[in-house]
Amino acid sequence: MAHVLLVDDEAICREPLAEALRHRGFDVVTASSGAQAVERVRTEAPAVALLDVNMPGMDGFALEEELRRLPGQQELPIIFLTNQSGEEFRARVRDTRAGGYLPKAGFSLDELIARIRKHIPQDDSGAASPERRSAGDRGRLAVLRVINSSWASVEDLVAALEREPGVGDRVLSAARSAVFARAGAPVTTLDEAVRLLGLTRLRELLQRWDDSRS
Repeated sequence: MAHVLLVDDEAICREPLAEALRHRGFDVVTASSGAQAVERVRTEAPAVALLDVNMPGMDGFALEEELRRLPGQQELPIIFLTNQSGEEFRARVRDTRAGGYLPKAGFSLDELIARIRKHIPQDDSGAASPERRSAGDRGRLAVLRVINSSWASVEDLVAALEREPGVGDRVLSAARSAVFARAGAPVTTLDEAVRLLGLTRLRELLQRWDDSRS
């Protein structure tokens, strides 16, 4: 599943942009530091990474170098987002293997999406781009990403299911079927459903559900 990693230490910049991209149909994972971004790339294998340049600790340039050292990520498409400018800065960008940069204060969402789309190829079967995937499939895969992450808690998973009501309804249905088979107490909430099914079974269910059943 192709998706976008957005790295910025400032939530006021990171979260609105992440939400705007999600509204345009992209699957977005975020990180607030270089170290967290490295872990996200290890677990999520994004199709494109958007990196803030000015971050404490590991800045965008150092992060780009660190990501290139990860197995299979030597060619990860990277776009810098920054308020810096000037020839010295542009020369530094050219010295990297990033696909350029966009000024934080001056780009349009359509411009950023056009850059991202250049790096998300369709497969040989003509699979749809992220913007054209059905809402059901995007929701299922978004919840799967939470399950597969190393940082997720039950509360995180419940929140993800609440954001994807169609997927949440199916999880509740599966949990109720399991309870019926055991003649147990009825399941009425997503929290109960998640705790009953467990992460392993939920992962298996979501991986089996295809878009035709959304």
